[in-house]
Amino acid sequence: MCDEEAASEQLLQDLVNRACPIIEGVVRRRLAFSTSAEVQDREDVRGEVVVELLRRLRAFRDGDGTNPIENFSGYVATAAHHACDEYLRRKYPQRRKLKTRLRYILCTEPQFAVWESERSQDQGWICGFKIWQLEGRERAQPPADGWQCKSGIGGTGQSREGIVTVLTGIFDSARAPILLEDLVGIVARLWGTNDRMVSLDPEDSAGTFIADPESHLIQRRALEGLWNDVRDLPVPQRVALLLNLRSGEGDSPIVFLPVMGIASIRQIAEVLNVPAEEFAGLWNKLPLDDQTIAGRLGITRQQVINLRKSARERLRRRADGRSDV
Repeated sequence: MCDEEAASEQLLQDLVNRACPIIEGVVRRRLAFSTSAEVQDREDVRGEVVVELLRRLRAFRDGDGTNPIENFSGYVATAAHHACDEYLRRKYPQRRKLKTRLRYILCTEPQFAVWESERSQDQGWICGFKIWQLEGRERAQPPADGWQCKSGIGGTGQSREGIVTVLTGIFDSARAPILLEDLVGIVARLWGTNDRMVSLDPEDSAGTFIADPESHLIQRRALEGLWNDVRDLPVPQRVALLLNLRSGEGDSPIVFLPVMGIASIRQIAEVLNVPAEEFAGLWNKLPLDDQTIAGRLGITRQQVINLRKSARERLRRRADGRSDV
């Protein structure tokens, strides 16, 4: 290795060394596990962030980078948060469902709000009473013994009114905004929301959805065929269909594509013609409503509905054509 290459590699290593404490801090706080298997998962998540960071830095060094990293520390922290989000989404689907419900209530009840923190050390969404957002109140630091909520609020039920009561009690106790992830953890403990452990290995994750390997193979082939058909759609149809796609429970089914090894988040972003970093920021917000998609495409809400209808008809014709063969 020549002196120039050695210096370049040393610079990369220095940047990684600078990033490691940031990654460690985010992952340790977000994935505060105790079992040996979960601790190993945490190590794997940390390793994934480092590998992706090295890939990105080498791409810039070699002239292949498209968007420069303007805030290195902020970029590293965001990448670590996204990796933790992906881990939690895949391993704890019930927690993700709970997070979706809470976010919906926070966004639709006028006394609440959820917003992106402007403080670089937070690197995430915070929530609380709407007036706190207007005041620009800083986030509360969790006490050593955890958040103490009003007695009995955990038994108020899980109706909309019950959730509003729970959130009000939590925010009254905190007296300041808290991280959305912390809120999800508090409510999960109050309600005893638990998930069956799911392997992060895409080859092992079939058991989350279906019972036997043969069924998994059939479903995987069907999904791969459907994904290939979607890739052949015009870009506006792909966007209108995929960004709004939702299951019977209101979640976005496209989260299963990376889990089953059919398409990575980056590949989905490419199909949607959205920069990977921007799409990573949208990932937790999926599915999007038609008005939001219309704004992204610069068209009307009705045109989004028409695009999605055309996409589904085109996919149906492709499926019918295969069945006739």
